[in-house]
Amino acid sequence: MRLANTVAHVVPCCDQYGVRIESATAKETPKQVDSVQKKAADTPSSEPQDRYAEFLPVMSQWIQQTLEASAQNAKSVESFRFPRLPHYFSEQLLKTTRVVMVDRLPVPPLSAWGFSEFADFETQPMVGITYLDTYFLLPDAAGE
Repeated sequence: MRLANTVAHVVPCCDQYGVRIESATAKETPKQVDSVQKKAADTPSSEPQDRYAEFLPVMSQWIQQTLEASAQNAKSVESFRFPRLPHYFSEQLLKTTRVVMVDRLPVPPLSAWGFSEFADFETQPMVGITYLDTYFLLPDAAGE
């Protein structure tokens, strides 16, 4: 079953989902995004944890905004009535985990943010991706 093994498909731009990296605090301003992007490009690959850690607030905000933008289209996993899932997952988990059917999967533009090492991740052919408690699936994957 693909629902349990979902991963990403390329999305050229997060704007198509109405998701923008905007900040509510001075810590996450667009200037900081630009600064982090420049540092990502300039940081030697021997220091990946430092390079990624500085960008986590931006990535976290992108995920949260993606989830908020899709909330009205989300359905519980339970509503798909997969007969075997209750044998492996609790009823509570199946009720609270969400599924959003999309024509194109929301994938963060990591390479555009300066992380060129993720370009392959952004372009691999996938049927779904998971953020926190929500699966995003292509329509053909929903029945599997």
